[in-house]
Amino acid sequence: MPDEVFPTLDSPRVEDSGDIFGFCNRLAWQVGGPVIIHDVEWNVVAYSTLPQNIDEPRRQAILRRKIPQDMWALPVTETIQWMLSHGNEVFEAPAIVADQTRRIVTPIYLGDTPVGLMWVAESAGELSPDAFTILESAAKQVAVFFGARTVVQRREESIFLGLFLDGNQDAEFLGQCLGIQPTDRMRVATVWHSDPKVLVDGLRDAHRDIDTEAWGLRVLCVARADRLHVLHIGGESTERLIQLSERHAQEILRREPDTYIAFGDVVRMSGVPDSRGDADRVMSYLCHHPDQHVGAIDQMRTGVTLMELAGHLGNYLDEAGGLSRLSRLEPADRHETIRTLDAYFAAMGTMSEAARLLHVHPNTLRYRLAKIADMLDVDLDDRETRLLLELELLWEGYRSH
Repeated sequence: MPDEVFPTLDSPRVEDSGDIFGFCNRLAWQVGGPVIIHDVEWNVVAYSTLPQNIDEPRRQAILRRKIPQDMWALPVTETIQWMLSHGNEVFEAPAIVADQTRRIVTPIYLGDTPVGLMWVAESAGELSPDAFTILESAAKQVAVFFGARTVVQRREESIFLGLFLDGNQDAEFLGQCLGIQPTDRMRVATVWHSDPKVLVDGLRDAHRDIDTEAWGLRVLCVARADRLHVLHIGGESTERLIQLSERHAQEILRREPDTYIAFGDVVRMSGVPDSRGDADRVMSYLCHHPDQHVGAIDQMRTGVTLMELAGHLGNYLDEAGGLSRLSRLEPADRHETIRTLDAYFAAMGTMSEAARLLHVHPNTLRYRLAKIADMLDVDLDDRETRLLLELELLWEGYRSH
């Protein structure tokens, strides 16, 4: 091919061409051969469409939208993977069996992270003698495209994940958008931190930095108004997914000890909104029990249900009038009265155990309970009275937090 056919060495720019396919066309014209770009998972991102001769491997890649991983190409792709992990220089790919077309491969890096490869085939005549230099410069431009593409993908992923967690759209369609299979097991976690900056920046980055893929666990994360929702996907069994998701939680707590993490049940695709709802319920419970940083609905269902029951009955309990009579007491006396009733109910009415919890003599406790019963005008031997007082105490505890 005559030298004058080749343009200047200035690399084309993605923004000049208007789109990545236009960029590929300009680059193909410049180096003298068809161009194809794919990501690190071998998915085809773009390719040139100039009227240049193309070989069968390129044709198959375009048709499949993925670089072929057939046995005839396996040694080549394995070599490419090795070279990609050992540097970012332009190199010639080894020949493919039954196709001896020369190919130049250019790694594409975002910082120190490989994000894709750019191939040029010498199937339309001799490549430009400056092909290596042109491709090295072009790779920097393509890296910018991959960076913008990553931002867009994350934004779309957040939108799809939010809809998926809320159950507002077709779950199967959203699952496809997120790369989730109907047979996948999933578990939702709600994550909270008192510092919004730590929550949005620190914790979200930590979720992405922890290499859960190596464990066989995929993690998707979306920031909501005052919390993060995390979707854990994977595990060959329910038990295994529980282990992996809780391991992930411990990694988060190791980085940010003041974090609270609440889990829903393990579910299939249609149950994800319920798992998210259960995780939010557990988080509400943890907020009232700040000494516990991790909880799951299967472990805390009773406590969560009682908390919600007390909340629903709050107005009725206020009108019941039992503990309202304590308002006439001094704060210290009121606190001691509630503490005494709490210990009595925690011991299921056993005087010796309740006295041990309060560090007083059983006779002292009997005297205190008699005074409390008289002040509240209740019979502590009556089962329904005790039940109502326990609900009032529960509501009092949650309302005070």
